[in-house]
Amino acid sequence: MMNAKLLGVAALFAGAATAAQAAPTTYLCNLDSAKSKGWVAPEVVIQYDTETGAAKVLDGIIAQTTGAPLRAQMSRKGNQVVLGWTVLVEDSRGQDTRMRYVGRHVPDSNRISITALPDARFEGRFRATGRCQVTDRRYEGF
Repeated sequence: MMNAKLLGVAALFAGAATAAQAAPTTYLCNLDSAKSKGWVAPEVVIQYDTETGAAKVLDGIIAQTTGAPLRAQMSRKGNQVVLGWTVLVEDSRGQDTRMRYVGRHVPDSNRISITALPDARFEGRFRATGRCQVTDRRYEGF
């Protein structure tokens, strides 16, 4: 009887350790970005861990400017996971522009919207929407 209790306790701790070490989830997202004038990429990889708050983002814009995924701030708002990141880009006139991105992912439906907000010198915002799917593919830097 004592051995059964010990095995049960050991199994409980093993399960807790496995849950605590759960890996972040990686999503490959395809967006209809035609109306975003090139400021939102048509394909974006997001990865986040709702337990730790760690998040990363990679798209063609990030790959071209930094060459590696960026860390993103993550928060929860209702059923959405909200990600925020900033990229220093060059506009069509050759001026450096700090573009702030906000991504809103709904894990239940795998819908995503990404809004690009240029710094104060520029007007407008650029938005694209689409869908994500969980991927097991390994991306460099994730």
